[in-house]
Amino acid sequence: LRDLTRADLASYHKTHYMPNNGIVLAYGDFKLGDLVQKLERAFGNWPKGDARTISLPALTPPAKSRVLLVDRPGSVQTSLWLGGLGIERRSDDYFAVLVMNHILGGGPASRLFINLREDKGYTYGVYSFFNGSRFPGVMLASTDVRTQVTEGALQELMAELRRIGSEPVPADELKNAKRALVGGFALSLDSPQTLISNLATQKIYNLPADYWDTYPQRVESISAADVQRVAKKYYDASRLQIIAVGDGASVKGVLEKYGTVETQGASN
Repeated sequence: LRDLTRADLASYHKTHYMPNNGIVLAYGDFKLGDLVQKLERAFGNWPKGDARTISLPALTPPAKSRVLLVDRPGSVQTSLWLGGLGIERRSDDYFAVLVMNHILGGGPASRLFINLREDKGYTYGVYSFFNGSRFPGVMLASTDVRTQVTEGALQELMAELRRIGSEPVPADELKNAKRALVGGFALSLDSPQTLISNLATQKIYNLPADYWDTYPQRVESISAADVQRVAKKYYDASRLQIIAVGDGASVKGVLEKYGTVETQGASN
């Protein structure tokens, strides 16, 4: 960051910001002809450029599990992150992962929340999430707990990750998760921002024209076997990455039960 110059920023802007490398989205009470005229006045003289295709080397999941400790001496809390490489937005596994994630840690009715917060009282919040774009994102379960309950919290996180990948989700739990996702999606359509966001997602990732029309059916099509399959695949214990940020003197022994601990200071 220190080495960046204004010339670097100007060069990046010139390389990537051009009309043939962008999308204009609009939602509201307007006449299309009037909007087109305003867009022409604002952008009509903007010259096209040679848009570059951004590519990255192919990413593969870690070859083995890893335990990383970021030592913060005297910390009264431990932040725990467990996960690994996830999916691209266009992945065939997207809807299976969506349902799996909701069941695992997608909200206050999820397994992680009920276990670690409601039952054990280890934390105020524990969640799982995933993301992805044109490149694979991450798949993570995370929480912040008191230093004294780090061991118990980590045990329960690991137990829930193992359970969702080794046992079929009960029919009622699967039904409730899909109902919540479909219901939330329907309610979100009242928001102009959501409609714009959905259209942007469709355009950016070249999704089918009926993608959002068939969204509920795609969610409903996910089976218990689908959930178990993607959980086992993306939370594979043999490749699981465990990251803890906390007081090393207090938690290193706990982490050593899950593999060789790599330690670094918080300033690194």
